[in-house]
Amino acid sequence: MIPTAILLHSIQAVFDGLSGAAKEVMMQFFVTGPVWDGNLIAKSGRDELVDKGLAFRTNGWQSLTKQGLRVAMEADVKSWNNQR
Repeated sequence: MIPTAILLHSIQAVFDGLSGAAKEVMMQFFVTGPVWDGNLIAKSGRDELVDKGLAFRTNGWQSLTKQGLRVAMEADVKSWNNQR
């Protein structure tokens, strides 16, 4: 079994490796849930999250995957307000 501290460090590394657009879209998905294409704040950020398996897209809707939700919850989410 992998120690929790290592998992949290890996999750933080994934979050830190995201572009600003991807972090903003992750926050949007985390706060609002599924988002329609027309209401998405950055399609490039969505595409990055989808490519990394952190979000999915279907029939014009997109949202976080289970792994994306975990990254959003366990990464440095509290600092998002300070970056806005």
